[in-house]
Amino acid sequence: YRYLPDTLKTFRPTTPGLRHKVILVRTALWKYRPVKSLAVHYPDAAGRNNSGRITVRHRGGGNKVRTLTVNYMYSTPEIPKQLLGLEYGRRRSSWLSLVYYANGVMAYHPMVEGLEPGSTVFAHHKPGSAMVPMPGEWWKLGDLPAGQLICNIEFRPNGGGQIARAAGASALVLANKPETERQGLVPILMPSKEVRLLQADCWCTIGRIGCADHKFEKHGKAGRKRWFGRRPQVRGIAMNAVDHKHGGGKGGKTSGKGGGRRPGPWSCYGRIRAHHMKTRSKKLRSWDNIARRRQDSRGLNNTQMLQWSKKAYTKAQKARAKLQLSSKTRASKINLQASKAHLEKLREEYYASRPPVDQ
Repeated sequence: YRYLPDTLKTFRPTTPGLRHKVILVRTALWKYRPVKSLAVHYPDAAGRNNSGRITVRHRGGGNKVRTLTVNYMYSTPEIPKQLLGLEYGRRRSSWLSLVYYANGVMAYHPMVEGLEPGSTVFAHHKPGSAMVPMPGEWWKLGDLPAGQLICNIEFRPNGGGQIARAAGASALVLANKPETERQGLVPILMPSKEVRLLQADCWCTIGRIGCADHKFEKHGKAGRKRWFGRRPQVRGIAMNAVDHKHGGGKGGKTSGKGGGRRPGPWSCYGRIRAHHMKTRSKKLRSWDNIARRRQDSRGLNNTQMLQWSKKAYTKAQKARAKLQLSSKTRASKINLQASKAHLEKLREEYYASRPPVDQ
């Protein structure tokens, strides 16, 4: 672990479990208990469905925890908010941000990299203004410049963030048109290198999700995985013949029972795995909004994708004709405890302190 980044923590190898354990440094986390009204306990289903049958294997047990309710909606863009602290989110890859709104409401949002506790964040309400997007701000896709990193993106207007919500995830705005011509679709480079055309009225968060080094974490021992509700994964060759197609026999060999062979083309599993059977439905309405498949974007960096995006508007115009954009305006009738004059003063002071783009 000589070349691990500073965001990861290792332990003295006093036990085998600590020798291999690697976790994120948690010194920046909130030191207080979670908000009681936002912490809910969900009974563990242990991988069973409503009829009691196992639908997900290797699940069960684990510590009894309370899950923090995360708000992915952009329902109150006109209310300024302040980041109180960061909290550890159980069963999530990234941490959570505890946000306090000006009307007295508290909520958990996905953690954004570069946003420190104590900072005040506003939503962007001035289309066409020369403002530099800052991490944690709420912007609409139609107001963002090309090359901007975003996260927690709405797939449809007023639908809440659904894209790029995992640890270290982000999407890239490939291109955009001026204010007078942006009433259509915006090409977005997904984390899977697929280019999708999303509506310009969709909200997003500036920056990328924090805890990007989560992929380097290691449990260190099997017992720690049991604390998280993960049970052992038994190999098929170690089972009996009645329990698995690789089971049975003597000596643990695979000969004579087809172990390790790939299924034939007559098997549905074999067609999917060996012959690349397509599993993506062609009847989805959102299929027309895919400007570039992820298979066609392999090996291309973000700069090359930005150059390619200049040709994507031809297909965007065709997709715009098929897609009927909803003209519903966002509901803004919210009873604020703080006065509107005070909120307007805060917003004006915030915009006055921000540098323009040309500087």
